[in-house]
Amino acid sequence: MNNWSELEYEKFQARKQDWGDNTGVEADPGLESVLQGKIVDWAKERGYPCLSFWKSKRLKRLPGYRAGWPDITLALKGKVLFFELKSASGPLRAKQRELSMQLLALGHEWYQCRSYKQFLEIMKGRK
Repeated sequence: MNNWSELEYEKFQARKQDWGDNTGVEADPGLESVLQGKIVDWAKERGYPCLSFWKSKRLKRLPGYRAGWPDITLALKGKVLFFELKSASGPLRAKQRELSMQLLALGHEWYQCRSYKQFLEIMKGRK
């Protein structure tokens, strides 16, 4: 159970109903891990704290781990952004979709990202 106000819950439900994905976006060729590495390097070069989960069976044993957590958590001045990285045809799993809706309903920015170009567009003009 959560501690959302009635208004927060209504926003969550509205976003859940309006959900769409970006499977039509031109994806980078290759593995998601390559895209992940590029984004982590981008953050390091600019001095932004970045938490990145690489695929690992050990990850599930970490205390506090939650299935569906986005691949990248990026801290900028005054906000935290979440990125779920996907290949050209990779769909969101149910737990990823559920957690994305919760993060959005709580006022965070969450993005499904299929290419480095798309990531750079999202980050354009941010500090």
